[in-house]
Amino acid sequence: MAVAAVGRGASCNAAARELGCATSTVVSAVRRYREDGRGALRDRREGNGQRKVDERFRERLARVLVGTPEDWGWCRPTWTRELLCLELERRGMPQVSVATMGRALTWLGARRKAARPIVKCPWLAWKRRRRLYELKCLHAHTPPEEGQVPNRV
Repeated sequence: MAVAAVGRGASCNAAARELGCATSTVVSAVRRYREDGRGALRDRREGNGQRKVDERFRERLARVLVGTPEDWGWCRPTWTRELLCLELERRGMPQVSVATMGRALTWLGARRKAARPIVKCPWLAWKRRRRLYELKCLHAHTPPEEGQVPNRV
């Protein structure tokens, strides 16, 4: 389309604006066409090999995203694209770049957003209740002068 637009008399800049791509992309396409003819317009990605991100890759990624990194043995509470690459590679999937992982996450509908502000207590419920009871008792039996915070001006 870029070559056709330039062939109709449009400038490379105008063709790029019309197609929503970079001017350098149009310039490269036109240069290849002038040098090699119609064969240069062929999609040249057939030699890239098989796609790494297929349905199986996306299914494993979705399963990993159900949990947190801590569930899979990593020492951090939230996923990063780098960490997802490492985890899926550890699970036998092909090594992919961070950018490829970002595209796979977009395909799944995952969005980058802030982590949840509230973290659940990792203790068992009975242990947590017992500790909260101890703290309430401590607060209730503290002398008034000991529990006050001094006023600062």
